[in-house]
Amino acid sequence: MASETIETAFQTAITSGKVKGGVICATNASGSFTYNAALGERTLLSGEKRPQQLDDMLYLASATKLIASIAAMQCVEDGLLSLDGDLSKLAPELASLPVLASDDEGAQPVPAQRPVTLAMLLTHTSGLSYDFLVPRLVRWRQRNETEPAAGARRPVEEAFAYPLAFQPGTAWMYGPGLDWAGRIVERVTGVSLGDHVRRRIAAPLGIAPDDAQFYPVRGDGVRARLVDLNPEDPEGVGRAVLGGGGDMNRRSQGDFGGHGMSMTGEGYVKVLRSLLANDGKLLQPKTVEDMFQNHIGPDAVEGHRAAMQGPTGVFFRVGTDAGTKLGHGLGGLLMLEDLEGWYGEKTMSWGGGMSFAWFIDRKNDLCGLGAVQPSLPLAGETVEGLKQTFRHDIYRKYAEITALVQDLESVGFQTELRAGHDDTLLAFVKAPRKILGSYVYNSRLKDWLYGIVQTHPGGAKNAVVDGAFEAEDILSVYHLVNWPKSNGGAGITPGWGQWENIDSIFPLHDEPTNVSLLKHLSSRFFLTNSDLDQIRNLFGTKYWKIQQIDLSIRWDVKGVGTVKVNRPQFRWERIVVDSTGRKRHYVSKRKQVLRQLLQIPVMAAATLVLGIIILGVFALETLVSEGYDGPYKNIIINGHLESIATLITDFENHRTEDNYDMSRTQKFFFLQIITNYLPIFITAFLYVPFGDRLIPQLESLARKLAGSYVSKHLGHVHNHHIDGDRLRTEIIALTVSGQLSSFFEENLLPVLKRKFFEWYRNFRTTEAESSDFSSIANDDPNETEILESARRQATLEPYNVQDDIAEIALQFGTLALFSPVWPLISIGFFLNNIIELRTDFFKLTQGHQRPAPVRTDGIGPWIASLDFLAWAGSISTGAIVHLYSSKTIAGGAWWALPITIFVSEHIFLGLRAMVRFVLDRIGSEHIRKQRNAQYLSRVKHLEEIEANRKANLMVTPAERERGRSIRATSSDAFFAKQVEEGPTPALRIYTALSLGNSTTSPTQYCTVFFSSGRAANTSPSPANPALTALLTANHSSASHSPTHPSRLSSKTSSSGSSSSRKTRHEIRLDAARQPPDKAPAPPHRPRQELEQLQVKDPRQAHAVQPPQGVGVGAGVPEALLDGGVFEDGFEGSLLFLLLLVFVMVAVVELGG
Repeated sequence: MASETIETAFQTAITSGKVKGGVICATNASGSFTYNAALGERTLLSGEKRPQQLDDMLYLASATKLIASIAAMQCVEDGLLSLDGDLSKLAPELASLPVLASDDEGAQPVPAQRPVTLAMLLTHTSGLSYDFLVPRLVRWRQRNETEPAAGARRPVEEAFAYPLAFQPGTAWMYGPGLDWAGRIVERVTGVSLGDHVRRRIAAPLGIAPDDAQFYPVRGDGVRARLVDLNPEDPEGVGRAVLGGGGDMNRRSQGDFGGHGMSMTGEGYVKVLRSLLANDGKLLQPKTVEDMFQNHIGPDAVEGHRAAMQGPTGVFFRVGTDAGTKLGHGLGGLLMLEDLEGWYGEKTMSWGGGMSFAWFIDRKNDLCGLGAVQPSLPLAGETVEGLKQTFRHDIYRKYAEITALVQDLESVGFQTELRAGHDDTLLAFVKAPRKILGSYVYNSRLKDWLYGIVQTHPGGAKNAVVDGAFEAEDILSVYHLVNWPKSNGGAGITPGWGQWENIDSIFPLHDEPTNVSLLKHLSSRFFLTNSDLDQIRNLFGTKYWKIQQIDLSIRWDVKGVGTVKVNRPQFRWERIVVDSTGRKRHYVSKRKQVLRQLLQIPVMAAATLVLGIIILGVFALETLVSEGYDGPYKNIIINGHLESIATLITDFENHRTEDNYDMSRTQKFFFLQIITNYLPIFITAFLYVPFGDRLIPQLESLARKLAGSYVSKHLGHVHNHHIDGDRLRTEIIALTVSGQLSSFFEENLLPVLKRKFFEWYRNFRTTEAESSDFSSIANDDPNETEILESARRQATLEPYNVQDDIAEIALQFGTLALFSPVWPLISIGFFLNNIIELRTDFFKLTQGHQRPAPVRTDGIGPWIASLDFLAWAGSISTGAIVHLYSSKTIAGGAWWALPITIFVSEHIFLGLRAMVRFVLDRIGSEHIRKQRNAQYLSRVKHLEEIEANRKANLMVTPAERERGRSIRATSSDAFFAKQVEEGPTPALRIYTALSLGNSTTSPTQYCTVFFSSGRAANTSPSPANPALTALLTANHSSASHSPTHPSRLSSKTSSSGSSSSRKTRHEIRLDAARQPPDKAPAPPHRPRQELEQLQVKDPRQAHAVQPPQGVGVGAGVPEALLDGGVFEDGFEGSLLFLLLLVFVMVAVVELGG
């Protein structure tokens, strides 16, 4: 029973007649979790059916003891009582009671050896026991007491005046200790226990005074809400169903702290919650802490254990096993250990009679009550099973709801829980602007990172932005709810894993906007991009080759499939880290292919099965329509294999939800093609050509198999004539009646079903045949409208766009395959789709839950399906025209049919190629805009880079002098020497003439030497390798263009001995020339210095100076002068080849 849910268990018991109703209330300290349920009826014997309500007055029976304990502890706090003080002065009647400890027949009571304390009364260790639980007390009362007069009532002092069952503080037995405690509270406070409860307990918690009363309950309005247990007794309304002990209330005078109180379930759970939260409204925190400690004294421990494990212990262990470690607090039984799956350590629990149970679990932050209203005679086992189900299932519900709320709040959501229809719970989430705006920005940044959009969203990493349209915000909220925790979401996956009880995740409809948009679309004959944008803004881009690309670019979703997250059902083999550091869930491609190949034999088998069924139905239909004239002529045979297709799709282990839905829909579509098109193909290519021979054979077979009954109804069809209009009739039926029936099934039937179920739900609630969860919720009047809308939407079916695409694809297939049969097919579909466009939007907004605006970049495999249907249509139409044309081709020879099909197919292929060529040439406006935007973006980046480079090259004289000073004072001897002494001897500058003959246009180039080893006469610094560099520049006075295209070449030569080896590299640069009149004046150099520099022709000394801006820092990046970059000529050649390829591609592109 414990594994059942509360709702299922109670419904089963109510249906069986063993239970009439019940009330369940549970909450946590903060109130963020609240479960309130009123189930079934609240009458037993009156015959009048009234729904059980949360504000019904429940008889608490022994659950009154907790209320009396709180009242007593309040007196302790007030200094009126003490837990361990002698009560003899306050209750001399109690102090005078003897002890009857022996079971001997002639045993006499003995005096008590110690006084009774308040702690003993609250923990049932005082010796006071209910006489019906101790046989010797029953015998003693029979010998020594006289029965009270009929109808007589007795106060506590008289009702429990018999001896104690054991010496005070030495054992444990359930008894009237709390009845005495309540009487003592009255004596020290001077008011009745009921008045004290209303003033000190009910009022601070907001419980109405009339909703907490002791027997007999007064007030007509309150008595009308009393649970009617024994209506034949006007004063016994609300008394416990305890057999003989049930007369206790009728014999009681005054307010008894151990029983006799009535309170609503909502009121009682407020008391439990106050103790759970330790909020100080009833008792001080330290007092509450003391109540939840074990107060069984050392002398009573063994007696308590024996009582719990004895024959009557099952009534006191509150559903726990006999071996559970138990104690007793100041108000109820106490768990001394954790119980897996429910009670935690220090949980306090007790009950009332056979029908009431409560608990306070401070460790797990949960409290609750369960009240069962049983039928008479009492089915004890059923009632106890329901209480146990309540104890376990409320923990399971709380664990699920707590985990749900915690996961949602972990990503920053604000959450609210409300009751829904049919025992469901609605969880509302709201994302604060900072979190939502940050997630929208991160989503855009991710789109840019994966190339979905070309423009960086800008802003810092913590930027907060608003969604460009409503669907973008909703999509971000959906991702925050649904995406795995590793991707920043809450990981809520409906129907899977720990969330198997979550039905769906859906945004609420914006109903005013839906109505406005529906009116607008109804007035439009054709939809523009602006209209599509409005739909996208509201519902997203959940879903024509050029047209779909155009829209995907317009809506910035092209390539969005690359950022889809894994399905929770996706099973990977291992996680690998790619070269970029991203984690990938790896599945062997071979296994994936093998899994997906399984669909081929399955689909083949499905085709065979459906083909056999359809052929059988067709044969039967043909036989019936052509030759049968008996009864039951309109029987329809139908079958489907969609469940198998779903299982195969599950087995294929698709990574994303989109791929899974698409694969499953494609399988469904394949089956729909067979069921929709195969009968027409049979008619077109089997019945018409060969019907005159098949029908007589079918008739003969039917006569042999069906017997005389069917044979007498079969006519003679030997002279059967083919029905030439049969094919046309089927096409018209598919086009007209099929579309009408589809319209009814899609739009009218769901509305009728929904209205019926709403009426039935209200009927059940009104007539009390069962209770609806929402009907017991106390909705805030300000929330009523939105809650009613949310509850209605929660009962709707989720929307699947693939179904609508499949419907359009079937229409297209019918048009492509069979249009020659009835040329008005296209007009019929056109008119249907004009209506369908409006009704689909109505269906989306009124008949389905609002879909999450999940993005996609196209209609995926549907393009291939449409292409296939178009190609198949070229074959089918050719064959139909050939077979049904009034003029035969080649005299009707068999070989003419394949030729006709061949010609028809190639005409189609040619026209398709031509159309594609024209459309590709026309192109897409958004593709052109995207290319232009990409170009402008890259040009902008290039200009920024060039501007930064030029800015870095501009060195002011002050910076230059500062640099020289830094180098001169640095520890680098090599560069310091350059500053102090000028160019070192190791720096040799040569003059080099231009390569080739004298007619070659002069070329400016520089040659850089790097030593590959140390020269014999060189002693470089340890910190620097031996380095010599040669820079030469050849200036020509001949007139030339001021600028030339840059060219780059490399040449290598080697010379030297064993002591020194150098490798020569030439980097040839055609730098921008300056006009001779603006050439910089060469620096003056003495002849001796020129000779020292080994310049053969002094006239060329002016030419050895490189032009301004040309040198190691200008033409060659400094990082390249590393001694290893140009070790060989490969890099230079490679750069030249890359440049050459780039130029060639540019020429081809520009020329094209």
